[in-house]
Amino acid sequence: MTLVSEAAEALARTGVCTKAARVEETPECILVYCKRSEESDLLVAIAAHSDWLYAKAVPESLVKPYMWHCSDIFYNPYGLYSFERTADALAEKLRGKLPRLRAQERLAHHRLAGLESPA
Repeated sequence: MTLVSEAAEALARTGVCTKAARVEETPECILVYCKRSEESDLLVAIAAHSDWLYAKAVPESLVKPYMWHCSDIFYNPYGLYSFERTADALAEKLRGKLPRLRAQERLAHHRLAGLESPA
């Protein structure tokens, strides 16, 4: 099992996700749909460089379904990055960012709703 694969598995194992499903898997990245029980679901793109793991988590509601690809997640204006050396440490770092991701999602929806209302 690769370090990136191990990190994808750690999301469910450590309880960050109640269920984790791989949406895309390339040699460079794994995109995981992270189901959360009472909170917003996430899309988490995970990759590695040298001996570092990095991930970007984005609230699923802020990503159009046709953009569920690693490259789209890494370049999405929403979400937060995390960097760690081990899979469990990366999952724990993502867990610590969940409140900020929820806040970011609420702000984005508020902003987007303002853009959609007639002038």
